[in-house]
Amino acid sequence: MKERLNAIDRASFDLVRTDMDDAAATTAIQNMTDYLYQYHGKKALILLDEYDTPLQEAYANGYWEELTQFIRSLFNSAFKTNPYMERGLLTDIYNPWSITCFLEGRLYKPYWANSSSNRLVSRLIRQGDPQTKVIMEDLLQGRALSMELDEEIIFDQLEKKRCAIWSLLLASGYLKVTSRHFDPSSGRFTYCLRLTNREVHMMFEDMVKDWFSSENIPYNGFLQAFLQGDSDYMNEYMNLVAEQTFSSFDTGNKPSGNANPERFYHGFVLGLIVELAGQYRNATFFALSEL
Repeated sequence: MKERLNAIDRASFDLVRTDMDDAAATTAIQNMTDYLYQYHGKKALILLDEYDTPLQEAYANGYWEELTQFIRSLFNSAFKTNPYMERGLLTDIYNPWSITCFLEGRLYKPYWANSSSNRLVSRLIRQGDPQTKVIMEDLLQGRALSMELDEEIIFDQLEKKRCAIWSLLLASGYLKVTSRHFDPSSGRFTYCLRLTNREVHMMFEDMVKDWFSSENIPYNGFLQAFLQGDSDYMNEYMNLVAEQTFSSFDTGNKPSGNANPERFYHGFVLGLIVELAGQYRNATFFALSEL
């Protein structure tokens, strides 16, 4: 196909590489549909998948404004003003990486969790208010979350609006809707939400374990004292764990003095639920009664 391009188009074609600038990246998709049209004489179908992942990365890592400006230019060029596009579709295709890895290794595990970053989700839950962690406790124990929900995600509200995190988890595929009820008086739907599947459940378990996985955190020592009913060692290890992890549960937004300990406490209980789920039918009861 490249051989049929004129000199100007070949120069634009050669600009597309991993170190290209924003200007080349913005027009790359439209240019490619142009080349395909020249070669095949047909307009292209454009499928865009996983576009939410770079947005989450940008929000989590402090370059949100730069990326949204680029995305607007890219969408304008690739979709809105592209004369060589027959139809465009923002897709939600199931991750083929999981299927490929399973077929090769025949081992059931959440392969997809390692193919994209969950740092934003982890931070929002870890630094969320106590109620956020209580809801996660329920979800990890198979219970449902019932609430009104905004189906549109506004990233600027993720750390301000209480239900925004659940909208994000639903849109990103971590939660599924099992039922919904329309209230005529309020004009809103109430959704019943659960973790999507076992893969998602395992991903959240691993995420919570990572909060306390550093070698400097004596979390295993606390667990052993907890299981043995040794309250003295439990208190000792609890203080050490708090010293090492307390700041990671702080939002940095100057929350009230009472909010900080609760953020850590419920995060700690969430960790116990994950660690003790296979040993106690109701790990929350044991965790709360012993701490």
